[in-house]
Amino acid sequence: MLVGCGTGEQKGKTDKKEKPVAPADPCNNFEGVSADELEKRRKLGYADQSQVPEASCSNCGLYIPFTDVDAAQCGKCLLFKGPVRAEGHCLQYVPKTS
Repeated sequence: MLVGCGTGEQKGKTDKKEKPVAPADPCNNFEGVSADELEKRRKLGYADQSQVPEASCSNCGLYIPFTDVDAAQCGKCLLFKGPVRAEGHCLQYVPKTS
């Protein structure tokens, strides 16, 4: 007599390891960034697009670019947590020195 026609696997379980899904835009990934840090960004006047072309995050001494090829247009700032855009700007802009 046949007891069942299943494959022997438990429903809902898989043997495959699932890769974490990367955010579509790493520059907008605020996972793990606290409300206090987001407020700090706001108080420092951070904007995704600098109104002063020669004063953007990419040429600021406080900017650290992401090394991931997919995230080449964003990085992080030494002043607050969370991603910043290379073309962004804040009130604490410090020109890079050579």
